[in-house]
Amino acid sequence: MLLGLFLLIFQFGCVSYRYVSFAEVPFRDRLTVESDGEVRVAAAVLSREESRKLFGANLFSQGVQPVWLEIENGSPSTLVFFMRSVDPHYFSPREAAHQAHFSVLKPFYEHGIFSLPMWPLLPFVPLRAITAANANDEMNEHFDGAGIGNESLSPGERIEGFVFTRAEAGTKRIPVSLVGADKRHSFTLFVRIPGTVIDYELVTFESIYPKETYIDHDWHKLTDRLQALPCCTTNASGSSRGDPVNLVIVGDFENILEAFILAGWDETERLSFASARRTARSFIRGESYRTSPVSNLYLFGRPQDFALQKARATLNSRNHLRLWRTPWRVEGRSVWIGQASRDIGVRLTWRTWNLTTHEIDPDVDDARDNVLGDLVDTGRVSSVGFIQGPHARTLDNPGKNLTGDSYFTDGEYLVVVVEKETTPLHVLDWHKRRPSKKDKNSSSRNLNFKKNEPAA
Repeated sequence: MLLGLFLLIFQFGCVSYRYVSFAEVPFRDRLTVESDGEVRVAAAVLSREESRKLFGANLFSQGVQPVWLEIENGSPSTLVFFMRSVDPHYFSPREAAHQAHFSVLKPFYEHGIFSLPMWPLLPFVPLRAITAANANDEMNEHFDGAGIGNESLSPGERIEGFVFTRAEAGTKRIPVSLVGADKRHSFTLFVRIPGTVIDYELVTFESIYPKETYIDHDWHKLTDRLQALPCCTTNASGSSRGDPVNLVIVGDFENILEAFILAGWDETERLSFASARRTARSFIRGESYRTSPVSNLYLFGRPQDFALQKARATLNSRNHLRLWRTPWRVEGRSVWIGQASRDIGVRLTWRTWNLTTHEIDPDVDDARDNVLGDLVDTGRVSSVGFIQGPHARTLDNPGKNLTGDSYFTDGEYLVVVVEKETTPLHVLDWHKRRPSKKDKNSSSRNLNFKKNEPAA
């Protein structure tokens, strides 16, 4: 017993700082690389566990995410790199270390009344203070050595190190900018963050349909296809209608994902014990959960192939959309059918197992048009148009989704063509816009795009 007490006192009183070398964690094996012919930039993001090993601290619990950068200046000019180009709210190496510093008094209060058993160890605080100060000094030195700074790169010079950014999950957008006297070199890298299971990672898109069922369409034939779509999503059995289908995106999956991430949207985690626990915690605490799972809706006899969301201050409100791949192609690119809506609160219901559900904004057209605005802002939309569907619902005769929420809609499908790079925007004039939403019996809105080109 005395030995056990001695070990407890030693463990509490003596603080040491431990970490592993970079060579022991092969994060550089998964570098994402971009180059413009003169400057090369490579990046990788540490997982939670890799971060803990390399920095000897749980940085993620402090909201800190280390991003590894390698920058090579192959241009004839001196270039300056500012860390704020990666994250305007980055942490300096010393600030990140300070977030992880060992505390002398925190063990005595961090768990509230459950910290009371620690109080008999208060006499050993001076010993803990001395060893913690030494450990924190060592931590400062390690973070300084691992971190990258605001750097000036001469021609032919190379730098590498960590930028300490705000913690995220899923795919991280990493913008990097280098400024020269007469030229700016800008890159945007999209880097997968290890450690989170995203919904689309469990879907093999190419195997959803047999190869022989894929069909190429021109725009007119696609219009005919879309007008024959079901009006709404359904439940798993197909016996009840859900939220209305209102979105069509044409483009390769990677380009669509990058465009939404540029627009501030996040991926969605698969439902698991860990994600369910975090969802419950976020709901109770009134916090945001940017990659929270979404419930399944069904189209073509299956749940969504992937979902995206744009969180707000709390879990109770967010924009989200679900997408299903079709066997149709236009100009060699995939066609995705989507459903966009906006959560505006949480209410009780007997229709779900947990007796609660998100309440949607009844103006589903606003959620659809908000998606358009976000994508257009990225500069990666080449064409946009609207196709009239057969399922308009008015304020006087609203539709109902699976949990009983009312909605109204003009019944139009927003069609967006997404590209890999920035591109001029053309508006496809598929049909004349109907009267404005000022008419109480119509929810149609006039977006007043200037028509650049007719439909192909």
